[in-house]
Amino acid sequence: MKYLRIALATLATLTFSGVTAPAASADTQSVRAERTCPAEGTISQRWGVNGHRGLDIRNSAGTMIVAARNGTVTYSSNSTTALGYHIIVRHSDGSRTLYAHLRLRYAAVGDTVYTNQLIGEMGSTGNATASHLHFEVIIGSTQVNPQDHYPCR
Repeated sequence: MKYLRIALATLATLTFSGVTAPAASADTQSVRAERTCPAEGTISQRWGVNGHRGLDIRNSAGTMIVAARNGTVTYSSNSTTALGYHIIVRHSDGSRTLYAHLRLRYAAVGDTVYTNQLIGEMGSTGNATASHLHFEVIIGSTQVNPQDHYPCR
């Protein structure tokens, strides 16, 4: 619910690939430097359990996915591979965040995104048995535990 209030209170309208989605307004960007968990929901799979290299957050299809931190979109795909529709954002320190199994993507390669900006909707594309977000943090070429870097609890 907090993401809905943020979206309604601080976001303008942007059209991407024929889909209307909120985008950050200039007057709110300065207050978005912090990190956030990219989705509301229940953690259904933790990093490292049975070799899992991400954090799975379960919720209903269409749940808003927001940028966990300011950055630039370097990849936005409607791939049918294991990750399904997914987005990768590069941050100023070189780290990257990956958001997978999206139903819809609202961010394109080259877009600057801000913490709490809507970038997609939760889904079950790719190798997924139910609607959830697969969230990864990559530092250099190494996947690390998202909960060590972002407030997902």
